[in-house]
Amino acid sequence: MLRIILIISSLAVIVLSAGCQRETNLFRINEDYFPTPDTGSYWTYSNLQTNDHITVSVNEIDLFYEGRYCYQWIWNNENIYLWKDDNNIYSHQLRQKYFGGDGWDVENRWAPLFRLPFLDGDQWQDNFHNSINILGDIFEIEVNTEVKISLQGDVTTPASNFSNCYKITYIRNIQEQSALLGNLNEADSVYYWLAPGVGIVKFQDSTGVYSLTDYQFN
Repeated sequence: MLRIILIISSLAVIVLSAGCQRETNLFRINEDYFPTPDTGSYWTYSNLQTNDHITVSVNEIDLFYEGRYCYQWIWNNENIYLWKDDNNIYSHQLRQKYFGGDGWDVENRWAPLFRLPFLDGDQWQDNFHNSINILGDIFEIEVNTEVKISLQGDVTTPASNFSNCYKITYIRNIQEQSALLGNLNEADSVYYWLAPGVGIVKFQDSTGVYSLTDYQFN
């Protein structure tokens, strides 16, 4: 009898644990990890080792750019353009080459930045290729991006302690081939930590780690 009671108790604990896990997963799926607040909203990040600061501000929320209405944000004095639907967040990628005073767009597209919803262990790739004639020379470019998502739990920054955070790993490789402009093989990695209702609370690139110190949504 005691054995039956113990088995039933163990099953109850397992069912309760599974139910709590499902509720937590459902909470994360329904949360907005990349909010798009109104004009004037901002996030401020600091590199705690170098004391360097970066501010991201919302400049426009309904701007028509490159064929669609989008958000215009200013990331450390650089314009970035974003739009989102139920499945993806896109950013506009513009890469140009210059020679003899003339310029060519070798990459000009809306590329997926984040795939929604975030799921622990999810990974995906974005592969871009373009070939363009530059003064009789065939310029080739390939941009291959691998994205990995992992659940991180709590992330502490000077702004606050954030729960249910995800870490997004970007591994990007850029290859260019041109007899006129030369060849390029460049690789870099960028890491983002995102919290529900806030967005990016920490990121790491080649210049260091930046943590959220202040933010305001209008």
